Amino acid sequence: MNEKQFKVLKQIGQMIREAREKDSLSIESLSKNLYIPKERLIALEEAQQQNLPEMVFIIGMIRRISDYLKIDSTELIYQLKDNSLSPN
Repeated sequence: MNEKQFKVLKQIGQMIREAREKDSLSIESLSKNLYIPKERLIALEEAQQQNLPEMVFIIGMIRRISDYLKIDSTELIYQLKDNSLSPN
């Protein structure tokens, strides 16, 4: 993961956390409802890249969480994918 991707991932994690907290959802309840391990949700919200899977799975998780929380992450996912194609 390059520096640009990491910055976008941090933005996405913050957006997810804010939406989750706005809906008064705990990490545990989100994990249970989406069948995503809570450790992965924490890693995503905190941009702990060493605890996240490959980019294709990260993007899938982001889409799933965003749909559940009713937030639009389309542009950020595009930026994350776009940056994954460039060497730096």
